[in-house]
Amino acid sequence: MAISQRLVDMYQSMPEPYREALVGAWILNRELTRKQAEEAGWVTDHMRQDLKEDTEYAVLFQRMVDRRLKEKIEPLAAKSLSELLVLQIEGDQNDRALKTLAIGKHEDPEATPSLVTLLQDGMPLVRGAAAWCLAERSGREISIKLVELLEDDDRRVRVLARRSLIRRFGEDLGPKPRPYLVKLEVPLGD
Repeated sequence: MAISQRLVDMYQSMPEPYREALVGAWILNRELTRKQAEEAGWVTDHMRQDLKEDTEYAVLFQRMVDRRLKEKIEPLAAKSLSELLVLQIEGDQNDRALKTLAIGKHEDPEATPSLVTLLQDGMPLVRGAAAWCLAERSGREISIKLVELLEDDDRRVRVLARRSLIRRFGEDLGPKPRPYLVKLEVPLGD
């Protein structure tokens, strides 16, 4: 399958230092396969290991929120927020991440501060799930928290934080977005 002309035009118009991030975002968002990027000569040696790790983890996490797991999340999300918060502290990393995603489905205004608190959890998948859920919440302070997660010790959390920022802003701000990009955000729904 050939690369769309739109992607070719965007790649060619992008300044050199940003091309790597652009190609990585396309691969993570499944707009481009790694094979296509390799064939076009767009993948640098530096990117190869990062793409392997990031793509594998992003795919793994995406499976977690796909239809099969939504069936597990929906009954949890039907519980009250206070009940879910009590349940959330029990279980293994995968179980707690599912409960975190269920908290993210709550419309209760108290769900947002709970998710922000979970960004500090000791389990990386829980932190990543909280970041994923916060991508849909309004407020500049949430964007700042997501940017802070780009410095997390765990690579998987950094990948999910970056993908959450892509979902939030509709574009990849890069691995280290400039603070003014976040500070100028017009809060969603505020």
